[in-house]
Amino acid sequence: MIGNENEVTKYDFKSPKRLLDEEIPIIRKGLTHYIDLVEQSISDYNHFRLNITKGDFEFTKFENIRSKLIDFSSGWTGRLESNYAKYGCFWDQETFSSLLYIRLKGSLEGIENRILLRKNLITDFEISIIEDIIIKDFHKTLFYSFAAYGNKKPRLQNIETSLIEMEDNFESKELVVSIPIQFHWKDLDSNELITKACMIFNQQFLREYNWRTI
Repeated sequence: MIGNENEVTKYDFKSPKRLLDEEIPIIRKGLTHYIDLVEQSISDYNHFRLNITKGDFEFTKFENIRSKLIDFSSGWTGRLESNYAKYGCFWDQETFSSLLYIRLKGSLEGIENRILLRKNLITDFEISIIEDIIIKDFHKTLFYSFAAYGNKKPRLQNIETSLIEMEDNFESKELVVSIPIQFHWKDLDSNELITKACMIFNQQFLREYNWRTI
């Protein structure tokens, strides 16, 4: 676990704020817009052609999606002011390597070689690059895409280097929204690499916003 936390906010798990049925379509629209902005933000400095495709949104308890996360090896988590208002991104080694290499102006061949070597050891230099990407392409875009629903400041909580550490950030019984996504990377010769990730937003995070303002 790589991160720094200092404040603890109480949350009433016995009487949590519930999402309303009429808010679900608005939340879905907001999250769709967010992922579109992530694609645009990464593409601003990406020398590959990138297309991010979204799978089915699922509103369920975290324990119900754990079996779908077994292919992921690491990721990161963020939060709002409350420690309990969390979101995060589970990703595979391929996605991590791709994001790292595009910032270093590497090639698809270089990405594939790193994947083949199964390089699991992450250096401090690589962490600093990934941290910059997370803040710029995931946190700042979240702030702007959700601004109409509340002036909340997302912040990086942890960069995790294992699936177990990622899963430990979410309670088994809490309601979450999961969004499987695929990154389609193409170079100038139309060679393509497809990598996977899954965005998770817990109910406490979603309840921090006023989805009925629009």
